[in-house]
Amino acid sequence: MNLERKTGLFCLAMTVILFSAFIYKGAIRNHILEWDDQVYVRDNPHIKALSIDNIKSILTKPYFKNYTPIHLLSYLFDHIFWGDNYSGYHLTNLLIHILNLLLDTGYGPGIIRFLRTISYRPGRTLKKHLSWLKRRSPSMLLMDFHILYWGISIC
Repeated sequence: MNLERKTGLFCLAMTVILFSAFIYKGAIRNHILEWDDQVYVRDNPHIKALSIDNIKSILTKPYFKNYTPIHLLSYLFDHIFWGDNYSGYHLTNLLIHILNLLLDTGYGPGIIRFLRTISYRPGRTLKKHLSWLKRRSPSMLLMDFHILYWGISIC
């Protein structure tokens, strides 16, 4: 990759980071929502401490009628870093969003760009993803899709 292309990708990446951070900085101040964030985050005993039992439970058992181990592990690490400060959880959602946009910058077929456009356009949909902690799951799924695509592209 030549220097001109690297510089262009760097400028695009910085634009994505700054634009996303500016538009959605207000989401970081949000509190926990009363839909099901309290069940997945506030009242979830499996994310309150890093222990073998909690990790085993997260990886092997459904929680609240859903089996989402990566999603719940992300809350466990949020709790380790942020405790009960929910602004930190919202910051993690924003960082996952920015990572997805960066993973999509300049790579992938049109379907990835289409999925990103309908999932991450500025507006109501993204505000729900960043404000409602439970909605981290689709963001993480898209990130997994990006990583899988990159892995296949390298091989």
